[in-house]
Amino acid sequence: MTITCLHHINIQTDKLEETREFYEKVLGLYVGARPDFASFGYWLFAPGTDHPIVHLSQRTDEGPDQTNSTGNRLDHVAFFGRDLEGTLANLKKLKMKHDVMPDRLYLDCKMVQVFLKDPNGITVEMGFFPERDNMFSKSMAEYQAAARKADKKLKAKASKPKSRKTASKAKKRAREMATA
Repeated sequence: MTITCLHHINIQTDKLEETREFYEKVLGLYVGARPDFASFGYWLFAPGTDHPIVHLSQRTDEGPDQTNSTGNRLDHVAFFGRDLEGTLANLKKLKMKHDVMPDRLYLDCKMVQVFLKDPNGITVEMGFFPERDNMFSKSMAEYQAAARKADKKLKAKASKPKSRKTASKAKKRAREMATA
């Protein structure tokens, strides 16, 4: 089995409406179709997609919160985004406390990270590429391939296939990986 991407996160919360509003207003996600589960909740989709990246469900137990800032835990959830300036203006308008970490290098360009807390205390990271706002609108495959090519430590050792059939399988697998 090969994992190709993270599909979604699920947040159980007793602050369901506040959490939904946060992810809608701050991240720009929208509420979409959700199966008829026994518990109440929402599926929040990435704009322009049919991909529900954040699932919210009503908390039903009495256990302790799991967002402590120490010990074993899920530390944060991260998203890539576009329109850094618009996002920062929106956070200011919403009076949302946040931290900005500029000038990070990712692949071959500058990334700006924005960190904030959701209503449940979960740290949310948003990564932006001001010089390449469309970088993630298509596929990451070409950018990752370019980064691997430039970084000798990431280069895989090439080996000659033993037969024509093996060569075809290798080419097919490479194409599948490039489009994944």
